[in-house]
Amino acid sequence: MERTINLKSIRKYNPAILSDEDVIANYVVRDAIFEKLLKQVSDEEANSIPQHHLIIGQRGMGKTSLLKRLEVEFRTQEDLARRFVPLQYPEEQYNIDRLSKFWLNTVDVLIDYLDLINNKELVKKYDKKIKTITAIKDEVELVDAAQKTFDDIINTLGKRPILLIDNINELFAALKKEEQWTLRNIISGNGAPIFVGASSSSLEESTTYEDAFYDYFKVYFLDALSYEEFHKLIFTLASNLDDSEIKTSFKTNELRIKSLYRLTGGNIRTAIILFSSLSNGFGDSVADDLEGLLDEFTPLYKARIEELPEQLKGIVDAIALHHDTIDLQTLRDLTHLDNNTLSPQVRRLRQMGWLNTLKIPKVAGNRYEISERFFNVWYLMRRSTRRNRRSITCLSMFLAEWLNQDKDRHARMLINKGISTESDITYALALSEIVANRETRESLRNEALQSINAMSNSGQSAQIKFDLDSLLKKEDKSLKSLNRNEKNKEAESIMLHKLESKELEENERFNVLIALIEFYENEVTNFEKAEEAYLKVINIDPDNSNLFNNLGNLYQKHLEQYEKAEKAYLQATDINPKNDSAYNGLGNLYQEHLNEYEKAEKAYLKAIKINPKYDYAYNGLANLYQYHLAQYEKAEKAYLKAIKINPKYDYAYNGLGNLYQKHLEQYEKAEKAYLKAIEINSNYDHAYNNLGNLYQDYLEQYEKAEKAYLKAIEINPNYDYAHNGLGNLYQYHLEQHEKAEKAY
Repeated sequence: MERTINLKSIRKYNPAILSDEDVIANYVVRDAIFEKLLKQVSDEEANSIPQHHLIIGQRGMGKTSLLKRLEVEFRTQEDLARRFVPLQYPEEQYNIDRLSKFWLNTVDVLIDYLDLINNKELVKKYDKKIKTITAIKDEVELVDAAQKTFDDIINTLGKRPILLIDNINELFAALKKEEQWTLRNIISGNGAPIFVGASSSSLEESTTYEDAFYDYFKVYFLDALSYEEFHKLIFTLASNLDDSEIKTSFKTNELRIKSLYRLTGGNIRTAIILFSSLSNGFGDSVADDLEGLLDEFTPLYKARIEELPEQLKGIVDAIALHHDTIDLQTLRDLTHLDNNTLSPQVRRLRQMGWLNTLKIPKVAGNRYEISERFFNVWYLMRRSTRRNRRSITCLSMFLAEWLNQDKDRHARMLINKGISTESDITYALALSEIVANRETRESLRNEALQSINAMSNSGQSAQIKFDLDSLLKKEDKSLKSLNRNEKNKEAESIMLHKLESKELEENERFNVLIALIEFYENEVTNFEKAEEAYLKVINIDPDNSNLFNNLGNLYQKHLEQYEKAEKAYLQATDINPKNDSAYNGLGNLYQEHLNEYEKAEKAYLKAIKINPKYDYAYNGLANLYQYHLAQYEKAEKAYLKAIKINPKYDYAYNGLGNLYQKHLEQYEKAEKAYLKAIEINSNYDHAYNNLGNLYQDYLEQYEKAEKAYLKAIEINPNYDYAHNGLGNLYQYHLEQHEKAEKAY
């Protein structure tokens, strides 16, 4: 029996406002986890100590819908409704900044529930009481009064409360540590409310092992839909379309569903939005329709990328802009991250559902791509500026996924129709990038060029933007047969030749120069030529703060021209006083190279003021306080802040370990910090060496010291400090002099 979905009732962002009937009808997938949670919660006795639950998944994976489905079930099923009070909070609770507001919000949700079950008498009574309570000024009294009001209502109803809270990690982060412990004590007692929370990240992302809710919940992961689940969702959606032709095409065309699955990466919200749009087909301008569709995804995708820590954002940025499968070596070149840092972060992105891992036949190592291909298309369009729009590439990527094996047929249809408009030209050039048949590909390009020439002769202007990667492929097909050095020389020659053209428009010149900078920095590491290209591109766009910041990084990290680096960073901050990256770069420069520690402190604090979640700036500030200013309490606070922002920040844990070992004499804490750094990054040779020093010099645990040194040396055989530390251990403590001699 087919389920009947009301397509008009589908809510892409607010499923909680649907009617009960639509909530049940629209809940097509995720049945297994729904049934599991339903059983786990309903098995709780009236006076049991509760097991609390946490659902983790990316935005769009169905967390809010699952919470709403549970709320409806517990409220409408007679046997469950007799025993439980399901309370679903609004997804956004921005007003909560203290425990009293949490309890006031909880009472408010509970009164809404009373109104929903039509208990007007209790609604009137407690609406009046809540007005009296909110007048209380003392926080402790207010918490007590709000909580007692909640307990009064629950006792009157004689049921067990279930608190269904979306974005629960943000709730806990908003409470002070002592308030978190107070809440934990309350919800740990017999008959306490049962928490069922949802979050886009684990609580460990925003807490440490010393916090109240660390490892406190039973966790369920909402991974991407399997293909079978996705097929069920699309099949059910298609069954409810009015247009029988489109309905049949979705229900019978397996390739179309597979294309949609790859585009969405198994994300439910993306699937529903894309299905709703693509089921209506495209109009005359595919490119314009695609831009409109991409714009519709902006709220979802923007929120998703902004949730990531800065380092993960940088990795996603590099992979998305590469827009093809990428190996670790190329990713290292693009992100400037060493392998010890990059590998764990890539693994983390895979676990979070951001990346797919692919094994290419006859190619060594894994390759990676953005799992949700439509996100990759969106990101290219959003990330691109006037210098790098990549319209054709984006359209090509989309068509490659959506048209699947129909690409050549669509190309022939376009040729037969005739290429006569700007939209046709864009469509033709995009198709020419992906069709398999060589003759069809050449026909598309030739007819597109003829149309461009015809428009030019008639005074029209065809606004076709080019993508440099495509340009290189088109202009020199022999690149495939060249070795890497030959390819580099040929690519450089093509770009320089392009720059010599007097007909090149300024925005296109900007494009080529940016590509040339990336080429010099990442491919051939010719930093002097990269500098020349930066100065030329800055001459075109002298008000681009990010260009000056990147130039400052070049001078500091590669050319060791520190005065020039300072000038570049300062110019970046003059243009954009909120360029946090430039202030962080200045802080590193003043600390590591110019020995101007007061200026370094001011720069880091400015970066943090602009971006309070800038983990790199906190770590740099902590290093400054520890190694140069001898302000150890401030250093500890800064390291802990960096770790709170980014709990996987291995460098911050290592710095904290050094602080505890060398300055605060808190050796157990030092050991924990080093071990945490190693847990995050198992190839962190410095952390192993520091741990060896700790075991040898302070804890007198010589076997552990030996293991730590040997691990550091295994990771980095040329690590002289580790060999020396091991030699000291053998000589002074283990009396193994031959081994000591070898180590030295």
